[in-house]
Amino acid sequence: MTFPFDDPGFDDVDEEHPFFLEISWLADRGITTGFDDGEFKISRAVARQAMAAFLFRFADEDFPAVGCRVVRSDGP
Repeated sequence: MTFPFDDPGFDDVDEEHPFFLEISWLADRGITTGFDDGEFKISRAVARQAMAAFLFRFADEDFPAVGCRVVRSDGP
């Protein structure tokens, strides 16, 4: 089978994985980077802070400077 995205390179995600295409898309877009040990950790739950990072990267926003808090005038 031909996939539209490169293999994401995660040791625990191969072409036979049922979500290979979706995980490859996330990696291709820079939305996920996996763990330092080269794994995606497919069976791990997603923490809230990781989901926030995924959504932020998906929105393609620039990260604010470290230590800064973004305050919006249009609500909380």
